[in-house]
Amino acid sequence: MLFYSIILVIGLSIQIVGAYTIWFSRTNIVTHVSAGFIVIGYLIPGLFTNYYAGFSQESLDIYVWTSFVGAIAYLLGLQASRFYSVRKGWIKRKIAILQTRNFERNAAKQLKILLVLAIGLLVLGYVIMGFVPMFAADPLSAKQFKGEYRDSYLRAAWFFRSGLMIAIFVMPIAAVYSFVTKKRWFLFASVLLGLLIMVSLAKGAAANWLILAGGVLAARKLRWFLIYFVFVIGLNLAGSIFNYMLSVLTGLQLFSTSEGGQSFADMVAAGAPDMVDQLNLLEAFISHGSPWTYGRTFIGGLVPFSYEWNPSVWTLNQLNDGADVTEIVSGGLRLPISLWGYVSFGWIGVVMVPALSGFLLGCFMRIAKSLINGTNDTFVLAVVTVVLSYALIPISAFYALSLYFIPAVFISIFLVQRKRFVIMPGKYLSNLAATKR
Repeated sequence: MLFYSIILVIGLSIQIVGAYTIWFSRTNIVTHVSAGFIVIGYLIPGLFTNYYAGFSQESLDIYVWTSFVGAIAYLLGLQASRFYSVRKGWIKRKIAILQTRNFERNAAKQLKILLVLAIGLLVLGYVIMGFVPMFAADPLSAKQFKGEYRDSYLRAAWFFRSGLMIAIFVMPIAAVYSFVTKKRWFLFASVLLGLLIMVSLAKGAAANWLILAGGVLAARKLRWFLIYFVFVIGLNLAGSIFNYMLSVLTGLQLFSTSEGGQSFADMVAAGAPDMVDQLNLLEAFISHGSPWTYGRTFIGGLVPFSYEWNPSVWTLNQLNDGADVTEIVSGGLRLPISLWGYVSFGWIGVVMVPALSGFLLGCFMRIAKSLINGTNDTFVLAVVTVVLSYALIPISAFYALSLYFIPAVFISIFLVQRKRFVIMPGKYLSNLAATKR
């Protein structure tokens, strides 16, 4: 079983940090952040716990070999992206825009608009909902907007979700801008947004802006980067153990789906039960007769609310056959690319889906690398990192698209315009025409 576990861990890890094979640099912040998850999600559970206990040999075989074959296909897709030329005219023009003296000043004006808009939308969302998850009678249900909180949330969903997406996009950029220019208003606005998100109990979104901003600033020095990398791993470990302890204290299996043993590895695995979750889903999928999705989950996330082919809803349906998923306090499961390929098209999907995803990611990574290397500016690094993280990488993850990545695409366009946005049709059209010229 050790051989199986090693192959499995390698396959799953490659699907997380394979981008290092085309961009191995301190400035590849998004991959550094993902690398921290491997320790708690795969390395410790896969090599130091009996994650496989209670599962059929058929499920284990499919899980191991789809992960390994999918990882190879993913690497091949990444390497194929080297044939995509980054010497295209539009890339050179974008580098020229980022190099202009006015870019940072104009982008800062856009940031200010977005920060104020995000604060307003989140506050309005809470007012319309009439509750704040952290202070609700049932915080766990309120966090997922399930049960009695669902109807109130639906009335405010567009305001709240729009504010949330704008906030998580602009907060790391604003924090870096504040550090570079010493303009504290931007940091204050970011902290305020962080608090508004924290009371929603979305702890990942509340902390991720600090992780991204810290990575951008740490990338400037090798010593800072090494400290940062250790910090990211430690933060993931602390978060996993925190989830486990919450399960123990509350007596509810909502923060972890594994019972956990007495060892440190068991506690970490219990707080980050991705491997167990994925095996549970695979067993449920097999027991249902392997009904391939034929890619319907690829676009299901673009349909609002609890559409049956939404990736999160689909995974919950597999595990809770016949149950009302709107009452289940969960946001769905995280699946590796290879497993999404398998449940969609079988073994053909195990090869094709990771290969295409790897190719798209490789192209986006190489473009981002060109933009960053073309300017060597900390603020530009922050902007490109955030655009890559929230707008481009979700596109490369086409197998689980979400409606919520669309605002990030529009914010990216808004933020890097050549001219400053003005809410006056005549001037805006003139600016747009100038940009096209």
